[in-house]
Amino acid sequence: MHFPTGRIPIEAVIRLLIVQFEVPAATPDDVWMPVLTTSEAAFQEICEKPLSGPESLEDVATG
Repeated sequence: MHFPTGRIPIEAVIRLLIVQFEVPAATPDDVWMPVLTTSEAAFQEICEKPLSGPESLEDVATG
């Protein structure tokens, strides 16, 4: 069965493995958690940009 989702960053998969499946991390939580959070935020920023066309609906309205 397939449940369609949006794009999922690899950081979310890594977090899932460490937190939910208790796969041991190579570094302490205070090291890997901020790195994943920062990297995932950068992914989301890029992911939300349209591939082409106006950047936002406001751009369309103002022409």
